[in-house]
Amino acid sequence: MASNFTTTPHQVIPEIPEYNTLVTQSEGMKKQFQSLSVTPIQRFRLIFKNLTNSVAMGIQNHYVSCYGGWDSFSWTTVPTYIDTDMTGTGDGTAMTGRWVEGSLKMTPLAATRWDVELTFEKSI
Repeated sequence: MASNFTTTPHQVIPEIPEYNTLVTQSEGMKKQFQSLSVTPIQRFRLIFKNLTNSVAMGIQNHYVSCYGGWDSFSWTTVPTYIDTDMTGTGDGTAMTGRWVEGSLKMTPLAATRWDVELTFEKSI
């Protein structure tokens, strides 16, 4: 397991939960549904604005140290408005998960400032 992620994002946008349901048709042309898991995949888009070089490179280094989406880690600075246990109330509890492969986007603002965005996927 990789080191904890402790940088606080400026904004976190929860993505729509993804349920893994297989839909197949039988010979009678009726659809059959099979759920692979009752727990959905939860993803959160983390947005960081106007970061210094050192903070932006720290986020990039954490992403690289996790080999993109391979190694799991604990995200400890979850904002309190995020509902991590899907009860309908924000709780901001720390979560274990992975970065979504290919989600790191770094946009230079000036010679020493960055906007950074990446997606976290909670472990089921």
